[in-house]
Amino acid sequence: MRSRATALLPVALAVALAGGCSAGDAATPASSPSGSTASSLGPAPTVTAPPEEGLGPDGLPTASPLTAEQEQFADIHAQENFIDAAVIEAGQAVCDRASYLAQVDDQALGEAISAGDLGLADTAIPLLCPDLLPPLVAARGGFTDGTVTVGPTWTADGTVPVGTYRAAAASMACNWSVLDGNGAVISEGGVASEVGETTLVINENAASVVSDGCRVWLPAED
Repeated sequence: MRSRATALLPVALAVALAGGCSAGDAATPASSPSGSTASSLGPAPTVTAPPEEGLGPDGLPTASPLTAEQEQFADIHAQENFIDAAVIEAGQAVCDRASYLAQVDDQALGEAISAGDLGLADTAIPLLCPDLLPPLVAARGGFTDGTVTVGPTWTADGTVPVGTYRAAAASMACNWSVLDGNGAVISEGGVASEVGETTLVINENAASVVSDGCRVWLPAED
């Protein structure tokens, strides 16, 4: 994927560094007892301090590389006139809000997701804060990678009803299969777009679904 800057360099810091110390602040060489000055010893050696961690040779902060998940989130929600850092910051804000709600009350997080109060949750959580996948799955009636059983209703122990499910933030290695009661493949597939989106249909003949690398499946919106 293309590389991206993850932050704007602070102008104030650049200005402060450009100011430096004035020549008048330099220490005046002390005279030796014989009346000669330190300049008779030749020019002082130049000592260059190693750059501090996280700073470039110019003393300004260097951009941290994006993770693959951050790049994917930025690609999914790319908008004209918005830098990737701003898009990722919006997703991280959703994670921060969701994390806070989870600490206060798991039910409050589920209600916020169900009500649509966390608009980017379907992609922000699996890509930027996957530790919050369980409450997302519970609130939306979805499932994560592995094997799930097809049943009349959704249950927390891995039963999902028939319907169409969407993985909005799957990895490029995503693969899935819908199986009948004899283990025969009814349908199978992988990612369907460059940003990792794909869908699967669980029909009445399905007995189980197996997926890997797809992260999370949620009921497709009508």
